[in-house]
Amino acid sequence: MAKRAFTLIELLVVIAIIAILAAILFPVFAAARQSARTTTTLSNLKQVSAAVLMYVDDNDTRTPQVYYGGWFTGYPDVNWTFVTWNTLVYKYVKSGETMNDAARLPAVYFHPPGSKASNGKDQFNWFGWATMAGNERGLFGWWEFRGGWIFHQGRKYSSQQNLSQRSMLLVTRDPRDHEWGSFIYVNFDAANPNTDPKASQETYYWNNNVWAAQRYHRDRVCTVFADTHAKTVNNIYMPPNSSYTYWSNWDPEKKAFWGDDVSATK
Repeated sequence: MAKRAFTLIELLVVIAIIAILAAILFPVFAAARQSARTTTTLSNLKQVSAAVLMYVDDNDTRTPQVYYGGWFTGYPDVNWTFVTWNTLVYKYVKSGETMNDAARLPAVYFHPPGSKASNGKDQFNWFGWATMAGNERGLFGWWEFRGGWIFHQGRKYSSQQNLSQRSMLLVTRDPRDHEWGSFIYVNFDAANPNTDPKASQETYYWNNNVWAAQRYHRDRVCTVFADTHAKTVNNIYMPPNSSYTYWSNWDPEKKAFWGDDVSATK
């Protein structure tokens, strides 16, 4: 009995069907993978927020300062005079990956507290390419310039208001992968991004660091709030190139998300 082979037309039809199925399914798989990474990132944020509250319990109910010590004083900084909030809460998490955006791995670049693993700028006791940032003006301790840099203690967590509206941590990333990432975000600058990816790295760095990260999460910002619930949010940016006057009169709920400058309770 003669064996029947595929005709050319039949073979082309099968190939066309496979191509059509692939075109339909590949975007679905990609979206599922992206969604899974967002879910992992939200889980990371929630774990780190719990670590922050453990730090609060152990430190007279005060939140951490965003960083301690001089800004780039000493190259290399072998005495660890520069320490970020990430390092302070690391002992409660004990995982560098947990403190990063799952959609941007492998970007973990972290030397545990006390290590002297490398030279130059890598010796800062922090997360070298941080992708998780603390709310510098709205929840954590803050710094300001008054003839010199002043570092304020962390806020009393028990005296804070609007905890369910205020972001504690956001996922951040500079679009040009700046070598030291971003461990903090600053309210007005983060809420007023320059969305041009070709913008000057130094001039617009603080403006772009939150906006850039949302591109990896379906244009939504991954955040955990001060009451430790985590979710993605959108529509929290001001119009491009807005003035500080616009910020002062901005929608109170959106402004609450970013936090007010130096108020202990807003």
